[in-house]
Amino acid sequence: MHRSIQAATLYVTHDQTEAMTMGDRVAVLQGGVLQQYGTPRSLYERPANVFVAAFIGSPAMNLYEAGLEAGPAPTVVLGSQRLDLPAQVAARVAAYQGRKVLVGVRPEDLAVSGGAPGLVADVRLVEVLGSEQHVHFQLDATPAVQAAGGAAALADESAAAGILAASAPNGMARIDPRAGVRSGGRVTFAVDPARLYFFDPDTGRAITDPSLLAAARRADDILGRLGAGTAGIGRLVQDQIRLKVDRDPVREEQEAFLDVDDVGAGPPVRVIADAAHPQRDPE
Repeated sequence: MHRSIQAATLYVTHDQTEAMTMGDRVAVLQGGVLQQYGTPRSLYERPANVFVAAFIGSPAMNLYEAGLEAGPAPTVVLGSQRLDLPAQVAARVAAYQGRKVLVGVRPEDLAVSGGAPGLVADVRLVEVLGSEQHVHFQLDATPAVQAAGGAAALADESAAAGILAASAPNGMARIDPRAGVRSGGRVTFAVDPARLYFFDPDTGRAITDPSLLAAARRADDILGRLGAGTAGIGRLVQDQIRLKVDRDPVREEQEAFLDVDDVGAGPPVRVIADAAHPQRDPE
């Protein structure tokens, strides 16, 4: 119907699956406050904070308290277990070395290890769904908890219900249906560190590559100098980048970055500048 009548449609729902499957753009609100706005893919791949990370995606993202240890091989510490971080991932969280963070991993990014190092967990329940298996497991790490100040987190519903926390599942993996996993057994999950999500434990905000933050600040400066004269400049399309410059151009950098896939820190600034500046000069 939306395509046939060729009209803009605003649809309000509490169902994230409806939002992700129906929307060209999705606005995620919590308590009436906008948390993030972007394409369904950008919300899934680059959540702005823990609330969006936990809300978007089914099954929900696994979130844990963790620490970052510096050294020749920087590591993320989850309970008694450690994962080495490659240089690219370590650079993204360099400012948090020696500090606590929240770490997220999506159930579909966990796979049964073929012997390689990974995260060891105790299997509590296996749901065989035909095309996939949902493995509920217990990891010796502390799940992220909803902080009193509003910092994002997940509450462990099982523990809240009074179930013994030591035996209650605190994670889920979405794995191949042919993987031989049994309830009551132990499994090692292979984890790609590049697929880990990092969040500030105090604010709940995503920890972003510093180079992208620098690019965002520069983009803000470029658009800010254009002032209100850019209002109504219209919609610009270049590859998969769609940016509308409105009366508040400073806020548009987030949407621009959310719509860019696999582009480094420099090109997004150039794209924004080319789109908005009449002389097409990134400076």
